[in-house]
Amino acid sequence: MAYFGVPEDRTFNNADGNLRAWPIPGEFQIFVSGLDGDERIGIQTGKVIELQLTDAKDCRIEVRAGSPVELMPMVAGAPHPTVAISDKYKFKLSARNPGRTSLSAVDATGKSRAKLDVIVGDFKRHPTMSIDLIAQVGQGADSLKIHALQRMLNNRWISDDEFTNKDNNIFEQKSYSNYGVKLNTNLTCGLVAVYRGEQVFGIPFLKRGDDWYKRPVHEPLSGNRLANRSDVKYRSPKITALIAQIVSALSAGQAVPVAVLDDPVGMTIYGGKLIAYDPGGHSVIIVGCNAAATQFLYIDPWGGGSWMEYKGGISGNEIPGKCAHLGLFDVIHNPTRRATPTDHAPIMIRGSSLTEASFNLTDGNFLEVVSARL
Repeated sequence: MAYFGVPEDRTFNNADGNLRAWPIPGEFQIFVSGLDGDERIGIQTGKVIELQLTDAKDCRIEVRAGSPVELMPMVAGAPHPTVAISDKYKFKLSARNPGRTSLSAVDATGKSRAKLDVIVGDFKRHPTMSIDLIAQVGQGADSLKIHALQRMLNNRWISDDEFTNKDNNIFEQKSYSNYGVKLNTNLTCGLVAVYRGEQVFGIPFLKRGDDWYKRPVHEPLSGNRLANRSDVKYRSPKITALIAQIVSALSAGQAVPVAVLDDPVGMTIYGGKLIAYDPGGHSVIIVGCNAAATQFLYIDPWGGGSWMEYKGGISGNEIPGKCAHLGLFDVIHNPTRRATPTDHAPIMIRGSSLTEASFNLTDGNFLEVVSARL
């Protein structure tokens, strides 16, 4: 079947991390939602991206008259890419002006074999975020990264373990691409957060062997196992310093994987520390913050753990509905969790009630940040 999509010679892969290549072979189509239906891409005005027309050799690529985009050859000086000269025909698309159009692949009989809707405009940040790495990718020229985020943002929870786009979703830890062949199981949330976060956004560099999970910001605990969640205490200076480090990384365009507690009661205590890759812990990726650094946007590898509607994007290419992988952290003061009674400043980075799903305050398995990959 002929289709327009991202070039098949580009994938996100990491053999050291036991990752399969993403996208799934044969799933390079730029679907709006799920694995079928309409195909569309949004492009920032002024950017030039690379695309591929597959299985349509000798078809003519047509663009509507007065289109806001222009076809360009992959190499300067090459023939204009009007006709696909191979079944994996790559070309560039220049987004000249805001507007909407479509590309069509037309065969010798005049039949349209493939279509891709294209919307050009200014990719806006989520309204409450002053730094938004999702928007920064959307404002860029990397069609593979744009494709990855479009897939993730359009993932909707249906029921139980069913989602509209589970298997070809780079951030879903239970997806096909995040199955570790050598491990014979799906990758942990922490591996997905680090490897996929690095591939799509970039993350702060750490020396090999530096186990950032073992640097939690909670106060030292006593005993062998955690009896009560309220025993995990924090001091505001540590949280303030952590927030400053996270904001600094985000300002440099780097996402920050963080370790969180979700159901910590019964977790083993190692030398006074909770290590969040043990059962009772989890990992997510912080990708944005508001101007006051009192709220953070994160991607959750556990589909349906958190959800929210992303309200950024290009006008006419918005993504309505709640994404099953997005959430917000709030910086809060909780007097029951402070280490000293005189500490009245914010002492926790905790999941917001606005975006909780299976991780929530009512069930007591809400998320709270205990360490960061910094």
